[in-house]
Amino acid sequence: MFNKENCTVEIRKYAIISGHVILFDIGLDHSTMFDQGEIITSAGLVCIWRKGNGQQVICCDEGVHFSVLSKPVTDEKLIAEYLGVAVNSINPLSDIRNSIC
Repeated sequence: MFNKENCTVEIRKYAIISGHVILFDIGLDHSTMFDQGEIITSAGLVCIWRKGNGQQVICCDEGVHFSVLSKPVTDEKLIAEYLGVAVNSINPLSDIRNSIC
């Protein structure tokens, strides 16, 4: 089981557009960040957990104000690759996804 002790977490909003990851501040709204003509294939919240040298990327749906939902498993892999971290290198994400999403 994942132990949250001694971890830090960074929470960001994200969107996936044409396979490209865009991370932005949680204070900004998805609908104001992008042109209406852009094809957003996935969007939501990402939590980046850090413990020592390990990191874990966990995505969940924020209930964004347009008809795009997150694709957690796919998005986590894309964002982890974008950040240059091993996918879920601390512990399996299934241990904590339900407690934060």
